[in-house]
Amino acid sequence: MDKDLGERPNPIAFRLEDTYAARLRLLADALGTAPGKLAKRFVQERLDADLGQEVSSKLDAVHKDVRALRVDLATAIRVLLVTSGSQTDEAAKRWVEQHLLNQ
Repeated sequence: MDKDLGERPNPIAFRLEDTYAARLRLLADALGTAPGKLAKRFVQERLDADLGQEVSSKLDAVHKDVRALRVDLATAIRVLLVTSGSQTDEAAKRWVEQHLLNQ
């Protein structure tokens, strides 16, 4: 979260092995920033990417559930239309395909 949102930053410290620290310094120098700021950006970007993946995964699951519910609803409506005598099986099938399954 950003300071702009009124949140106070939480200091987090960690140590890097020499090879990683050297690579971080080289990259930070090339980008014209401090190694600590670059490390912070890397952590934030990774956490944001993980959150995006989690949200995307959950949305996919919801989409599958909704699709399954639409199929179940279409089956129930088709049965009701036919058993009530208001439509033939073929007409009921066309109706549910048009109104529930092709959206």
